[in-house]
Amino acid sequence: MQLKISVLIPVFKTSQYLAECLQHIRLTGSFLLPKDVEIILVNDGSFEERKICKKELKTFTKETKIPHQYIEHRKNLGLIEARRTGLENANGSFIVFCDPDDHLILGALEAFYEEATKSQAEIIQGKTTTDSTEKDIQWKTNLFLQEKIVDTENQKIIFEKFLIHQEISGFLWGKIYKKTLLEKVFDLIPYCYCVMAEDLLVFFIASYFATSYSYVKNPVYFYNFGRGVSSNNKIETLARWERICSSSTVFTILKTLIPLDIQLTEQQAMYLQRICNQYLKSLINRLEKYVDSSIKESASEILNEYWGEKYVAEISKFTTKTSQ
Repeated sequence: MQLKISVLIPVFKTSQYLAECLQHIRLTGSFLLPKDVEIILVNDGSFEERKICKKELKTFTKETKIPHQYIEHRKNLGLIEARRTGLENANGSFIVFCDPDDHLILGALEAFYEEATKSQAEIIQGKTTTDSTEKDIQWKTNLFLQEKIVDTENQKIIFEKFLIHQEISGFLWGKIYKKTLLEKVFDLIPYCYCVMAEDLLVFFIASYFATSYSYVKNPVYFYNFGRGVSSNNKIETLARWERICSSSTVFTILKTLIPLDIQLTEQQAMYLQRICNQYLKSLINRLEKYVDSSIKESASEILNEYWGEKYVAEISKFTTKTSQ
């Protein structure tokens, strides 16, 4: 008998938050029978965290009877591959993504599954809350369309609601997906190392191919902005900065999928380019504001390597003009 929901949790140097994350899953999933849910934890090459991950999972399963899978990458492959591994091993008909430094809110799995059963929508979104005080993060987090969509004529309604009208957030979390949709998405994504903007890559493709969307009014997810790699903390190592710059991979992959697998209108292509420009602009701002002065010169070289010196210079010039 197939499970109802697989909750996928990628871990890389975030195990200190895992107990809290699992505790919230235990509370939010208490309505379901243990045989209906599974936890899949993918340790993305962080061997020093193996012991604590296994310990927390063992305690979780002992207390809840909810089964788990522990999968370990032999080296750090990035979030795209951690999620791919989780998906490939998932037994659920529906998939929920949860980062270990965030958590699901009480009643989330119940609300998701009830709506999934009723609507059979491929993507179902709920409300997300965050601890961030930054207006841009709050705005992106709060993109939440309270509308049911069935796109039987392949008009790409869901895709346009996301890309052009910006009514649906591009974060993977805060949603539940049909496994079959995600399998189609990951079949198109080549194996790659990426830890930034990976949500955009997956959701861009998912929204393009999705033919049905629904929502739940309940708050379902809490996003701890200050804990992740995307937070605006001081950047003191080139290794961390390089992980942040890897977001260029997302746009490279998308451009390889166009126009063979994804056909965009002129307007859609313009909006994609606008998003790409915004990502690079944000990196240039972070380089100036948050990268330690002792590594700034090398960090600038890394940014040029990932995004292209000409493109960086072009967006830098525009950024300078708008800030004057």
